[in-house]
Amino acid sequence: MMQNKTKNLTTLALLCALLMMLALTPLGFLQIGPVRLTFIHLPVIVGGILLGTKGGLIMGFIFGLASLWTNTMAPSLLSFMFSPLIPLPGTTQGSMWAMVICFGPRMLLGFLSGYLYQKDFRGFKLGVCVTLIHTMLVFGGMLLFFAPVLQEVLHVSVSGLFLFLGTLLLTNAIPEAFTAGIITKYGVPRDHK
Repeated sequence: MMQNKTKNLTTLALLCALLMMLALTPLGFLQIGPVRLTFIHLPVIVGGILLGTKGGLIMGFIFGLASLWTNTMAPSLLSFMFSPLIPLPGTTQGSMWAMVICFGPRMLLGFLSGYLYQKDFRGFKLGVCVTLIHTMLVFGGMLLFFAPVLQEVLHVSVSGLFLFLGTLLLTNAIPEAFTAGIITKYGVPRDHK
């Protein structure tokens, strides 16, 4: 029992270190125009698989902290949606809804990875599924809390906003989901329980 607890804590520490390395170097967030293609979700998914739902939640929380840090310390055009410390364009205040987008989908990513793996939903489909759910929750939060501001920032109509998000889906979410599918298929032992 003690050996298993030590193994889990060591695994958690190593995955957290990997996540932080990805978060604090260009390896974790590839900047493409106003958006960031992320690979930082991969340790969260692996954490959920190896450590279960609780470990996945912890990894998701660390992902949220890393996202908050990155968007606060090196803001991009859309960072106001991920950090309440970045003022909404045209204002002097940030929005606390940024915390919901920053932490909610990330923690659910880790939780679902562990939960679905325990329910024998595994391999490529697990990585793709949880990554796309995470992306849809982030996009949903962007639309729910920031649609008018996004339209103003991007200088687009409602249809232009959906075109923008559709483009992000093709250019960011699908490559991120594919990468997660490969990692969950080939990077996690098949008989891990």
